[in-house]
Amino acid sequence: MKKLILIALFLLFFFLTISCFKTDTDNLKQPEFVEEPLPKINKTLIVPFGDMAKVYGEQAIVKSLLNGNYFKTGKVNSDSSDFMTESLITLTKESEKFGIIESDFIGYTDVSGSELASLLRRGKTARADIVLAGYIYRFEDRVGADYAVDSPASVTFHIYIIDVKAEKILKGRSFSETQKPLSDNLFSISKFFKRAGKWVTAKDMAYDGLNNILKELK
Repeated sequence: MKKLILIALFLLFFFLTISCFKTDTDNLKQPEFVEEPLPKINKTLIVPFGDMAKVYGEQAIVKSLLNGNYFKTGKVNSDSSDFMTESLITLTKESEKFGIIESDFIGYTDVSGSELASLLRRGKTARADIVLAGYIYRFEDRVGADYAVDSPASVTFHIYIIDVKAEKILKGRSFSETQKPLSDNLFSISKFFKRAGKWVTAKDMAYDGLNNILKELK
């Protein structure tokens, strides 16, 4: 009897241990990140958005090289990086927050874990106060038309603001949306009317998301 109890306790301990190592890829715990206000900005360096699906493949769980957050990659359209980079340049030039805008069109190449150091070097070379760096994890366009789709647009990206002088990340912002019909999410009614009830394109969705992020930065 005592032997059976010991075996039962061993099995219970074994399964509890295994469960601790099991990772729920749809609900990965994000590390704590303390944000700080924007400094006085005279010059901003913008680097191209990195296509993480191109680097790691689709359906991969990717750990950010900048702050340790986890993201799941999906399909990314081939022109998404150029579109997002150009959109970021346009929107920052329209804003009064970011000073002079300079672009560095050397694309994302670093997967070694020293991405922050690389961005800081580029920022110092440009004599910029901050660096804006973005990463795309999913950028899939709708299949269909304005009022009827077989599959909706779906976009996930992350953008970081890096303080060159302090050599640290000031802020990180994520955007992730797969458009759904109003019947599936009544809380999105304001977005539904803003879009005039249409199924938007991935570019429209991403541009709107990026614009909102930049407007809310303080």
